[in-house]
Amino acid sequence: MIKNFKKRDIAYLWIIVISFLLVVLLTANTMYKFGSQLDWYAQHVAIADYFRTLFYSTKELIPDFAANIGSGQNIYNFSYYGFLSPIMLISYLLPKVPMDLYIMVSTCIAVEISAVLLYIFIRNKNYSSEASLIGTISFILSAPIMLHSHRHIMFITYLPFVILGLFGVDKKLEKNKGWLLSLSVFLMIMTNYYYSIGGIMCLVAYGVYKYLSSVKKVTFINFIKTGFNFCLPILLGVISASIIIIPTFATLLYNRAESNITITILDLIKPNIYTEYLMNDGYGLGLTALSLFALANFINKKKERIYLGVLLSLFIVFPVFNYILNGTMYIDSKSLIPFLPLYCILISDLIDTAINKKLNYKVLVPSCIVFLLLVFLHNDRSNIIITEIGVIALCGYLYNKFNKKYIITIPFIIMCFISGLCVSKDDTLVLKFNADNNESEVGTLVNKITDEDKTFYRIANNFEVSETTNMIYGNIDYYNSTIYSSISNQEYNKFYYDVLNNNIPSRNRALTVTNSNIMSLMLMNNKYIISRNKPLQGYELIETDNDGMNIYKSENTLPLGFATSNVMSYSDFDKLSNPVRQEALLNVIVADTVSNNKFASSVKKIELDWDEILHNTNYIKEDGNYIIKTDDQIKVTYELPEEYRNKILFIRFDMIEGQSCSQGDLIIRINNVKNKLTCSSWKYYNDNEVFDFVLADKEQSKLTITFQEGTFNIGNFKTYVLDYATIENVNKNVDALNVDKEKTKGDNIVGDIDVTENGYFMLTMPYDNGFNIKVDGNKVEYEKVDETYIGFKIEKGHHDIEIEYKAPYKDISLLISIIGILSFGIVTILEAKRKIN
Repeated sequence: MIKNFKKRDIAYLWIIVISFLLVVLLTANTMYKFGSQLDWYAQHVAIADYFRTLFYSTKELIPDFAANIGSGQNIYNFSYYGFLSPIMLISYLLPKVPMDLYIMVSTCIAVEISAVLLYIFIRNKNYSSEASLIGTISFILSAPIMLHSHRHIMFITYLPFVILGLFGVDKKLEKNKGWLLSLSVFLMIMTNYYYSIGGIMCLVAYGVYKYLSSVKKVTFINFIKTGFNFCLPILLGVISASIIIIPTFATLLYNRAESNITITILDLIKPNIYTEYLMNDGYGLGLTALSLFALANFINKKKERIYLGVLLSLFIVFPVFNYILNGTMYIDSKSLIPFLPLYCILISDLIDTAINKKLNYKVLVPSCIVFLLLVFLHNDRSNIIITEIGVIALCGYLYNKFNKKYIITIPFIIMCFISGLCVSKDDTLVLKFNADNNESEVGTLVNKITDEDKTFYRIANNFEVSETTNMIYGNIDYYNSTIYSSISNQEYNKFYYDVLNNNIPSRNRALTVTNSNIMSLMLMNNKYIISRNKPLQGYELIETDNDGMNIYKSENTLPLGFATSNVMSYSDFDKLSNPVRQEALLNVIVADTVSNNKFASSVKKIELDWDEILHNTNYIKEDGNYIIKTDDQIKVTYELPEEYRNKILFIRFDMIEGQSCSQGDLIIRINNVKNKLTCSSWKYYNDNEVFDFVLADKEQSKLTITFQEGTFNIGNFKTYVLDYATIENVNKNVDALNVDKEKTKGDNIVGDIDVTENGYFMLTMPYDNGFNIKVDGNKVEYEKVDETYIGFKIEKGHHDIEIEYKAPYKDISLLISIIGILSFGIVTILEAKRKIN
């Protein structure tokens, strides 16, 4: 409770709660869901819905394997998106509530709880109600809160536990009771392990401040002794959360994507005031210009104020801090969001100092001049910040003249509200009608497929590929080969793009999206395609709905698992050219063994006249490369020669040079296949410097090539053709695994197989260390085949195969967590019984 609680505190809390809800209403109104078109549906809704669907299918609270997504992934690859988060676990109790609705409501509740807790915390520090109001309004209407309450919710949903942890710090240092600090750290980590690092550092930073304010003289021995005692409950919270920390860390060791950004030591230590780290940016602290004055005001003669003010200033001066907090992947100020409550406390301190007319203008006026200069030099939102500084200066002048608190509170509330609303409305939200209609439409088609076909297969959903990548539509029998996650099986991702040479249509290579590559679809058991596009060769139309959405089916895809005696060594595979590799993967298993196969390629290299094809683009030819510059979209059409029509066509060429991010990405589309090269300094640079197109429409007589605006420098064209008839019967040349659908669920795959010749068995699931495979009840060693899949030697005859996945280190992590939680219970009981001297 608030000490010296007053009626105005209730009124101010209502202002805080309503201000946020008003921004939500004005942003989403009645047409939109309170969710961004960028990532919100594809990641936060889709993955959370999968967690809940998997739970009701397996009745396992802590599963090991996500078989339905990305051809089968370690479930801890999705920890970042709320696996075992207490907020997400509550949704398991509400199976009938649509997940998108639950995400919207639970996120808003988490934000409101954070704000209420922060207000109470600030008031308990003897700040005035008005100062607490402005500090909390600055928090709840800050850019990261307003933006990520409907975009990347994992950036903010842990904040209630950070603020609860601030209460825990006080309780530990004042009463030597650490249970609340332990609980806060545990809940913070379980909600989001990534941001919990910054959250814990925030608590430690505040703990040092609290310690410094409580002692007259700091001694090394006392500081270490107090610090050790302070860290014990934090450590207990960390130990209790081992069930998420250790298995997730293990996946990070193997599945963390490589960064393409080169960062020098000078980049990290060169002092700069990055005002966008602090103000008006949804991927930073996102506060108003009040924060600048708050930092300057906080640093005075007291040692604790100097410490905290300097520390928080260093975060926006030296990039090394957020580089470390981002796991040394890149420099990005989103890692500073856990410290947002501390900056808001400083804003409350500024307002209280102003109300009491104790501002040090000898510090603030020079600071204002320096801030204005830095804004001009380093911020593209200078007009907004200068306006805010003007409002602050005017309010300060009028308050000093008339001595009315509302002169400060009302304008500052309005300033924060406008800032938060502008950031929130700048995002593009999901249309309610489109989202509900599309999910219902695709879900209906998926259910139709799974109701009628009880075998094991995957479905390629080619509708809104980025949004549907992780969706399973609440249907546990829906399996796909796509995934969009910051952490995923990296060997699989490399195989998907570097071996199969699938096109990359997205800005982020982490998106393993559905494609129209017939070779890839057949290899990965994509028996069905849901799409509005024309049918691919080998796929027959079996259903069309009223909205033009089609179901295509092929009886020629390879099964989930199969055995063959056609084996190729890695050394022989590496000698093959690009499209021949794709053809080989449909005919052999590539393994670390001696080649034993009858594979002979039917791929033929051809020459197309690219001068003629690109004639209407007004290209300039230099050193054999084509330079095409356009300020608008260009579309050219080329009629294929008769002998190349209705064939599988492979087109590959180099993107000689990308563009700067001020110019944008480069996009080329051929027929329905899109490739994108991201701008050179983009932090998630997709490295798509060779564009690959596999075109296999049933009635394919021409090429329609579309260039988006930009400057294209392309060359080294290679073109191949393949007759579909040569790969049509590949599934008849292997011995298929008969999957037992009743026993195949969750972490287990069960089936039997009749093997005609000694050879290799391959399961088209990405290789991982966690599998336990038994053939006829006997454990067998497995290896990585086809560059990414699971394989092992198998002998002729009938075999029963059982495959179980155990997430590495999960069992020991669970044991450590149980020990931690029991210890927490014991400590809490002892603390409750202990009398404070």
